Amino acid sequence: LSIIKKHSLMKKLITYSILVLCLFLSAISAQAQTYWNGGVDKEFAGTGTEADPYLITTAEELAGLAARVNNKEQKEDFAGQYFKLTNDLYLTDFTNTDTASWLEWKPIGMWTDDQKGPYEHYFDTCWFRGYFDGDNHTIHNIYMGTVGEIYIPDADDPLGSDIIDLTGSCQGFFGFVDQATIKNLNLQNAGITAANYYNGGLISNAYNSTITNCHVCKSTVVAAVESEVGGLIGLLKSSIVDSCSVEDIQVKGSSVGGLISYVDSASVVRNSHATGKAFVIKRAESGNYGGFGGGLAQHNAGLIENCYTDMEMQAIFAEDIAGFVASTGQNSIIRNCYAKGNVHGGQDCAGFVALNYGLIESCYSTGNVIIPGEYGHYSATFVTQVGLFSMYNGYVEVDMPGTCINCFGAGSCISTESGSPAYITYGFLHGVQSDDSRVINCSFNKDSIVYYDKFTLRTTGTRGYNKVQMQSQAFVDTLNMVAALYGLSTWEYRAGDYPVPTGVKANITDYLAGGSGTEGDPYLIETKKHLENLRDYVNLGETFKGKYIRQTADIALNAPRSQWGV
Repeated sequence: LSIIKKHSLMKKLITYSILVLCLFLSAISAQAQTYWNGGVDKEFAGTGTEADPYLITTAEELAGLAARVNNKEQKEDFAGQYFKLTNDLYLTDFTNTDTASWLEWKPIGMWTDDQKGPYEHYFDTCWFRGYFDGDNHTIHNIYMGTVGEIYIPDADDPLGSDIIDLTGSCQGFFGFVDQATIKNLNLQNAGITAANYYNGGLISNAYNSTITNCHVCKSTVVAAVESEVGGLIGLLKSSIVDSCSVEDIQVKGSSVGGLISYVDSASVVRNSHATGKAFVIKRAESGNYGGFGGGLAQHNAGLIENCYTDMEMQAIFAEDIAGFVASTGQNSIIRNCYAKGNVHGGQDCAGFVALNYGLIESCYSTGNVIIPGEYGHYSATFVTQVGLFSMYNGYVEVDMPGTCINCFGAGSCISTESGSPAYITYGFLHGVQSDDSRVINCSFNKDSIVYYDKFTLRTTGTRGYNKVQMQSQAFVDTLNMVAALYGLSTWEYRAGDYPVPTGVKANITDYLAGGSGTEGDPYLIETKKHLENLRDYVNLGETFKGKYIRQTADIALNAPRSQWGV
C-alpha cells in the first residue's frame, strides 16, 4: 500500500452526506416492523447441506453469520456450505430521528489490518465462500455510515507516520466473496457510505463467484473522491452476474458504475439493468486518477450482453462519462445492449461508451449528451473514440484496435457555453485510431446534432439519418442484412420507435447463398440478388479483407438486348 495521510475534513463531509441520504431513504412503510436489536446469534437451524441448509430467520442470525465470517482467528468461510433466508428482515430504523442510534452493518467478509506500529501493518482478508439463497426475500434498511480516514497519496511525506485506518473501506452487504454463489436476494433502502477502494450495494469484491437474481433498489452508495463504486458490486473478478438489477439507485464516487464499477476480463454480465442517478467526482488536482463513470460499469474488460441502463450521469471535474460503460479493454465484448439515460460531463463523453478498445455489436443509445463548451470537440452521441494508437521515439508504443458493428446513437450531443451551442460536437463518434479498428454500419440522428464534423463522417463510414428514417422498416432491414454477414442479433421493427436487438442470430442465407468467408468455406454468390447484396455490404463499409467469395453460377445482370426497347 502507498504511504497515506489523514484527511479528517473529507471524512466529515462524506459522513454528513450519507446521513442526509439515509434520511431521504427513511420513508418506509408505516406498518410496524421488527428491527435488528444489534445482537448477534451465531447458531442456525439446519446442517449446512444443500438439502438441509442453515436457515437465517432473524436479523440477529444474519449478524451472527457476519460475525463468524469476520472472526480473524477462526476464519469460517463456509466453503461448500449452504444458507437460506426465510424471512424479510429490517436492520436499521431510519424513521428514528436520533441518527446516533442507527445500527451499523458490518460486511459479511472484511479486510482487516493489525497495526503493530507506525509503519507496521499486517493486512488480512476474511472471505465468504458459501452458498447464500435469499429465497426472494428482502433485507431492508442496511446502514453503513462510519468511515476512517480518506487516503490520498502524499508525495511530500512519503514516510509519513500516520496510522492507516481501513474503517469504511470495501463496503457492501457482503464484503469479500470467493467461489461463492449468491442468489434470489433483494436489498431495499440501503444507505452506504465508504472511504475508498471497491464498494457496492450488495458486494464489495466478488472473486470466482456467481450472482443471480439479486436486486438493489431505492438505495444509495456514496464513497470518497478516490474510490470505486457500483450500485450492486464494486469489483467483479472471474465471476458471473446474471438477471440482476439496481433500480432507483444513487451512486457517487470517482470511478462509478450504476451496476458494477469494474468488470474484469474473465467475468460475464448478462440479462441485467441499472436505473437511477450517478454522480462522478474527481478532485481538480488529482491528475489522471478517477473521474470515470458508466451507467452499467465504469470499465469492462469481459463480456456484457442483453443488458440496459437508464441512468442519469452527472460529472464534477470528471471526464470519460458514458450512458453505458466509460471504457472497454482489449478483447472485451458488449452485445445486444442499450442505454437511455442522459449524460452531463466533461471531455470524452458519449451516449453509450466513451473509450472503446474492444468489440461493440448490436447496441444503441437514445440519451442526450450535454457538456461544457470547452470540451465539445471530444464528445459524441454513441462513442468518442474507437481504438488507441501511439508512438514514442519512432516506435509503436500502443496499438489497441476497437470495433463497432451495427450500432446507432439516436440522442443529441450538445456542447454549451453560457447556454449557447459552441464548439464542434460529433455524430456517432469522435475519432478512430489504429489501422485495425473497424466501424461498420453505424449511424446517428443527424437532426439532433447542432454541428457535426463532416470530415469524421466521411473517414469513418458512419451515416447520419433523421428520426423518421431511423424508425423505418428500411433502417431495420439494413441492420438485419449486416447482422446476417457477421452472425449478429436480428433487430425488431417497432412502429414509431427505434428498433431493438432480439438476441436471435441472423441467417446469412437470407442474403447470400451461404458460407462463412474462409478459404475452405467461402461466401457463395448464385444470383443477381446475392451480387447486389455483396455490393451493398461493401457500400456499408465492409471491405471483406482476408475473406473468400466464390461465384457458383452464371448471372445475367441485364435483360436480353431484344427486350431493351427503343
